[in-house]
Amino acid sequence: SDARLSNFIWIQQIRDRSYSKATSSLTKLISNGFTAFGEKSKNNPNKNCSLHERKLVLSLAKISSTIATNKHQQQEEKHETVIDDNLELVQAQSIMLELLDTKQVGDTIMNNNNHAMGAEELLTFSLSHIQTPNNMEDKVRVAIVGLSVARVSSEKVINAARVWGKVIEQDMSTWNILLDQDMEMSDKERATRVSRTLLYNLAKDYYFNNTSRTNLDNVISFQHNPVVTQKAVEFAEGKHPGLQALLKKVVNMPASDLVQL
Repeated sequence: SDARLSNFIWIQQIRDRSYSKATSSLTKLISNGFTAFGEKSKNNPNKNCSLHERKLVLSLAKISSTIATNKHQQQEEKHETVIDDNLELVQAQSIMLELLDTKQVGDTIMNNNNHAMGAEELLTFSLSHIQTPNNMEDKVRVAIVGLSVARVSSEKVINAARVWGKVIEQDMSTWNILLDQDMEMSDKERATRVSRTLLYNLAKDYYFNNTSRTNLDNVISFQHNPVVTQKAVEFAEGKHPGLQALLKKVVNMPASDLVQL
């Protein structure tokens, strides 16, 4: 049909060196969940294309977009945004694939042949598995995935607050102890307790070390956006009146300043 043939038009546009038009056509395929060859995923015909298939379409679109830009052809900014945001999602899901195995997840949802997740699905999945890895480094990486997805989502502030809130929630007992027993606790004990929290380790990576190479965005920052800070504490269901102030201190301090809490 004419509709199906239109899904292949990018091939002719590439041959014609109409790279801007090809980028537009490939971007539409991405948005509609099609593969580069105008089909739904063979593995999941009723769902979006697979992670591998989406990566292929995005790679083609990115190359076409780059050539169009280099040749000074007209290019709509929204195409570039769609491509980059979807590449961020592909990268985020790929990281989750590395961190979680089938035994930990309990199903095949992270299989590379299954459908590529959208922002909301991937965010929900990462939130539900923040505590799954056995070591702190991998827990931080899962949280970073959540923040990366939040950054490209339509509700980035609320979604970022959901991630920070989930992180805070993991160590709520520690925060309550620190607040209730502050005067009775030595500097060393206080520093030790904080250093074992997911929030501290995430903040150390995200703000100070940035080993995750995450694009820092103040809009989704617990440190810089007061709305994210407030909503995150609400999502974590923190009731102590001094909790928000304590958490901001933790996020603002590098490792050398832990004793000053």
